[in-house]
Amino acid sequence: MTVQETTYSTFLHFSAGLRSTQDEEGAVRFWPIGKNQGVEVTSFPDGKFGEIVANADLRCIGNEERVWSSGYEDRYWNPALVPNLGANIADWPGHDWAALGNAHRERNEDNPSRLSSAAGFHLMGASRRLMHISEWYHQMLLYAHLEGFHDRMAFSNSDHTNFLVDCHSFLNEAGSARDHISAYAANAIAGLAGVGTLTKLAKRSSELPDGLKAIVAEAWQESTDKLTLKHIGRYRDEIVHERPIAALSKGLFETQSFDLGLDHPILGVKFDIQVWPDKKADVKFDALRQFHAMLRVLYEFGRAVISLAPIKPQAPTIIGGRGGVKVTPIPTRRIPFP
Repeated sequence: MTVQETTYSTFLHFSAGLRSTQDEEGAVRFWPIGKNQGVEVTSFPDGKFGEIVANADLRCIGNEERVWSSGYEDRYWNPALVPNLGANIADWPGHDWAALGNAHRERNEDNPSRLSSAAGFHLMGASRRLMHISEWYHQMLLYAHLEGFHDRMAFSNSDHTNFLVDCHSFLNEAGSARDHISAYAANAIAGLAGVGTLTKLAKRSSELPDGLKAIVAEAWQESTDKLTLKHIGRYRDEIVHERPIAALSKGLFETQSFDLGLDHPILGVKFDIQVWPDKKADVKFDALRQFHAMLRVLYEFGRAVISLAPIKPQAPTIIGGRGGVKVTPIPTRRIPFP
C-alpha cells in the first residue's frame, strides 16, 4: 500500500509538527515529523503548517525523542506551541511581570508588587498548561491512529480527562493573569489624568514601546485619536472586577462555552473555548490567536503605563520600559517545558 504526502489539515491546531499521509483508500494518518523529513530538532517546521503558525504569531519549541523502529534509530521532534513574544523561552511575559514585582518590592510598593507578581505567576502557569494541551492533542491523534479511527479524532479515557483538566486550568490561569494585569494597568491609569491622547503619547517614542499605537488601533478597531486615557479609565472598574472564570463552577465535564468577557471596548476581542465530553474536543485556533493578541495588547499596554508612571530617583531599573526606564533583566528560573 503506497503512502503519499498530503496537505496539512486543520487537525494540526495544537499538534505542531505532525505530518499527515493518505493511503490508496483515502485513510488519513498522522506521523511525527522526524529528521528524515528534513526538519531539524530546533528548526521551525516548513510548509503549510509553518505558515499557519507564523500567521498566528506563534512559534514552535520542542525536544528530541529517539525511537527505535524496524531496527534503526529515528529522531522525532516532540513539539509545542508558544506565543511568539521573544527570542527564547525566558522572554515569555510572565518573566517580565515577575521581575517587575521584584522591582516593586525593592521600592516598598506592596500593592503593585502583589499585582505584578501574581500576573507573572499566572502567566507562567498558563504557558505550562498550553504546553500540556499541545501534548495531549498530540497523544489524541496517535491514539486515533493506533485504534484505527482514521475518519475522526479520539481520546483514550485518561488522555481525554487530562486534556479537559488542562483546558480548564489554562482558562483559569489566563483569566487570573488578565485580571491582575488589568488591575495593575488601571491602578497606574488612575494617576495619569490629563496626560492626553494615546496618539500624542505615541509621539513621545522614548516613553512608549515600539508598535503600541498600531497594536492598540488594531485590537480596539478604532482610531487611537479617540482613545484618551480618561476614556480608558471609565472602564477600569469593569475590567478589574469582572471575573471571567465563573463558568468553571458549572462542572468540569459539562458541554459548555467559556467567555472570558473580553468583548468590551477596551479590549475588543473575545476568547471562546468549547469542550465536549463525548470523546472529542475542539479548541478554536482563531480564538487561540485572538487570545494571544489580547494578551499582547494587555502586556504592551501595561509596559506603556509602566514607562509613564513616575519613578523615584532611587528606584532600581525595571524590565519592560523604554527611554527613561532602562531595561535591566532580573535573573529568573526558566520554566521546564515538556
